[in-house]
Amino acid sequence: MQQGPTDAGVARQPMMGVWLALGAYVLAFSLFYPQVLTISDETSYMRQAWAYAQGHATVEALDPASLKVVQVLPSDYPPGTSLLMAPLMAAGGWRAGFLLGPACSCLVVLLLAHWLGRMGRSPLFALLFLCYPATLVVSRCGMSETPSAALVSLALYLFWFARGRRAWMAAAGFVAGVSLLLRETNALVCAFFFLGSLLRREQGWWALVAGGLAGTALRPLAFEWLLGNALHVKGTHPPFSWSAVPGNMPFHLGALLLLFPAGLLWVALYRGPRRLELWATVAGFLALYLLFDYNAAASAGLKQWVLTSRFFIPLLPLLVIAAAESCTVLSGSLASSPGARVALARLQSLAAPALVLAAISAAWIVHWQHQLWASQQRGLLLALYTGTEADAPVVTNLDASARYVNEIYAAELGPRLVLSMDTTDEGVIRRVLGRFGRCTIALVERRDSERWQQVSTRRLAWAEGLKEQFDVEATTTAPVGSGERVHFWTVRPRKP
Repeated sequence: MQQGPTDAGVARQPMMGVWLALGAYVLAFSLFYPQVLTISDETSYMRQAWAYAQGHATVEALDPASLKVVQVLPSDYPPGTSLLMAPLMAAGGWRAGFLLGPACSCLVVLLLAHWLGRMGRSPLFALLFLCYPATLVVSRCGMSETPSAALVSLALYLFWFARGRRAWMAAAGFVAGVSLLLRETNALVCAFFFLGSLLRREQGWWALVAGGLAGTALRPLAFEWLLGNALHVKGTHPPFSWSAVPGNMPFHLGALLLLFPAGLLWVALYRGPRRLELWATVAGFLALYLLFDYNAAASAGLKQWVLTSRFFIPLLPLLVIAAAESCTVLSGSLASSPGARVALARLQSLAAPALVLAAISAAWIVHWQHQLWASQQRGLLLALYTGTEADAPVVTNLDASARYVNEIYAAELGPRLVLSMDTTDEGVIRRVLGRFGRCTIALVERRDSERWQQVSTRRLAWAEGLKEQFDVEATTTAPVGSGERVHFWTVRPRKP
């Protein structure tokens, strides 16, 4: 591999295209600024961040057993993402939390551009991170993937160019350890590189270990401080199973070969620095998620592709490095004659503006289309609050409606006393009616997958079955442009 110029040479690299694409990305985000929560996981992160911004770790909820308002955790995810959003929310309201995603995406691109420049490769390859569809969608949401990508990019950048400097090695380890506050799988992106350094006894390896231990220690300390349990782990998650591989294979290979064009091919061709570590990282990360028994089957179409391909966002920086290195070396090997060199020069002169144009176009199209879809979700949100009351409990299917009926919208649309349909039986409803006199059942009917069709049909039958014991009146059925429908029933005690 050709060793590129050092720090002084970075300024001579074609950064204008990178800045142009980032400017277009930020402008599109600003014009189509997110207004609603659109993903269930996002709701957990944002609710937790909103609680932190107000100086609390818990939120109020109605206990179905006692019908008293109790304090509960709005999320059982690692707190790092929410902690990063909390200052933004404290300064600018809950919607300011959406700024974290694009800020982290810009940081990743700039880090990669500088990284590539120091390697003597075109910084324009960094725009491949922005061209990945899931990056553009998820960066509009309060999710952990883009902040994770920013932290692992920074950790690997510091490690890559430490050159034995103990401070850089310690900082690399510390940032990698801190990334565990966001996602546990972030460790896998850095682990093989750090292990290689330890096995080679590279200069400053002990500083790398010390920094890693210090950063990792922040995770149990944060859990102890926020939750009173240093060993807290997420309550439930899908298992790992060999049986998950066939169902996951099309989505994950599609993500790493199509959504990131030829990503695995560039990795296989990579012969740059620390190639064994890079190969092991990509192979290990892919194997982990092939075994992970989740592929967003409850969703369908584009939503399923986004929700599955987002897992690889923290891995993208390494794919970008591999693509830049392999593509550059391959093009050099093909230029074996004057004619081939001329043809390659023409191709490169077209590829650079094409990549910038692709990044700009993708950013504007995704921001625009996501905003159109989110505006339909806003209609569902307003329908839920219009059809319910502040002084009567709302029994709803929280797996579909928690994005809308929560304390984040309380200041704007009014608070609601919410009970989960999954934990509410006839006995609970009877106690609710005895105390409040009435309640509202709000069912968000989803039909976007076979699983949701079955669940919605079962819950519709449950609501209709309540008519045998209570006075149940179907009030409204509000269709939403996104294909969802909201059903409302007012439930009162049966008159003698």
